[in-house]
Amino acid sequence: MKKITLLLLLLANVGLAQITYQSSDFAQIGDNYIMSRINTGIQTTDFTITGENFDWDFSALSVTSQETVSWDDPNNSGYKTTWCLTNGYVFNCNAEFNNAFNLATQVVDGIEIQDYGVTNLVAHYMLDSAALQNKMLGASLTIAGIAIPFTVDFENPDVVYEFPMNYSDVYTNNGNFELDLNTLGIPILYTSEIERTNDVEGWGSLVTPYDTYSDVLKMKTTVIQNDTVVTETETIPTTRTTITYSWFDANYGVPVMQVIGEDVAGTFVPTSASYIDVEQCLDPNAFFSYYPVAPEFDYETNSVAVTFFNVSNNYDSVSWDFGDGTPITENNPTYTFECPGVHQVILTITNEFCDPNLEDSITLPVVISDPDGLYTNAVTVDATSLTAVRDTEGTSYQWVDCDNDNTAIEGETSQVFMPSEDGTYAVILTTNGCTSMSACYTFESLSVSSYHLDDQIKLYPNPTTGMLQVISKETISQIQVFDVLGKQIGSSLNLSKHPSGIYFVKLTSQTGSVTKKIIKL
Repeated sequence: MKKITLLLLLLANVGLAQITYQSSDFAQIGDNYIMSRINTGIQTTDFTITGENFDWDFSALSVTSQETVSWDDPNNSGYKTTWCLTNGYVFNCNAEFNNAFNLATQVVDGIEIQDYGVTNLVAHYMLDSAALQNKMLGASLTIAGIAIPFTVDFENPDVVYEFPMNYSDVYTNNGNFELDLNTLGIPILYTSEIERTNDVEGWGSLVTPYDTYSDVLKMKTTVIQNDTVVTETETIPTTRTTITYSWFDANYGVPVMQVIGEDVAGTFVPTSASYIDVEQCLDPNAFFSYYPVAPEFDYETNSVAVTFFNVSNNYDSVSWDFGDGTPITENNPTYTFECPGVHQVILTITNEFCDPNLEDSITLPVVISDPDGLYTNAVTVDATSLTAVRDTEGTSYQWVDCDNDNTAIEGETSQVFMPSEDGTYAVILTTNGCTSMSACYTFESLSVSSYHLDDQIKLYPNPTTGMLQVISKETISQIQVFDVLGKQIGSSLNLSKHPSGIYFVKLTSQTGSVTKKIIKL
């Protein structure tokens, strides 16, 4: 009887053996995996449940986007030469590099360094029988529209996994690196300290929308990352704790499923989930950002370079339209604008896996500021004339009739326009090849005497250091002070509180108004 009972127990436990995940099971150079990602609708799913011989069923997940994870030869990452030069390896570059790294992959979620654009972030690893270690990051830092490659070595490598991986394994490792951008002329020191704890807390079977895996290990990874950014004026520390649940199958070189989230008041809140899948026809979703976020026009070069970052989903090809008639198909291009103002940028993406192809596009305004107001479109209006505020050297003017479909007014090509009749007018201005048009301004003439008002009212001293004096036979009823953009900034003759520059003071009397250009020293 005892022998029968023992035999039944043995039969009942057939297939309940736990797997061991070896370093040889992990990804190798040339491995590619299509990962389906879910960012919404996962907050009500409990991904924390675990145990021995546990059955996880997440077959109801609905994919929203896909990406390809590739494991590459570090020699082809584009950062080998930079790394060797940074570390002083000139004649022995190949040997030193190959001794340090044997795997590389592009990081989807990169690091943020103040407002600087960091692109093409590639993690460089060493995979051996004992561990997978992240030892170096390579990236491109965009400065003034130029992508500068740089590398940063971990002082202590970030040990991502230890091998062999078995149920109930628990271990903690610490990694850190320091990035001193002062060497690139940027007064920023960026340091990061990483504490990574891996807990292989379960084993059993897993069901995803793509497949069923009969033998998996479940790992909980807790990463506490302390980052510090030191600038010339401040020190900015940040701490972030991320929790990741990963399911490993020995037949796959990466986790067959991962869920990333945060611990909020003792509760795990998932932010994204991903699983191995096959390519699907998904609706493309276009979006982009750019750096610098507030680009300023450079008067020395008469241009400004802006780098664009494509953060779209579900696409195979891209096309950028910067308004010059020439499409650009780079994923993250740098474009040089030669005029300030508002530029409408269009990004179009295409999912070519679908039949027919699916497209999506987005148009966003990129505002190139004019810090000194040299390209202002402001116009001042008084009883006798309209005056374009822009007086930048080489500027040409053409006044137009807004009431007549913006028709050019013959012969009116001066900075000042004195209409012969009431109406609505604007001016087209061209400076250094940049053409723009002002808003339309309403002109209503007063009596003939107002044409001589300019001779009747005087302001002095001009230039001034602050307080203006007025000489007038007229009673001044209103004082208005405008900046070069046409914005009213004051209502008195005291300019002491305003910075040095050009201002326009409008004086109004019973018979009309006159505007005087004032230089504040």
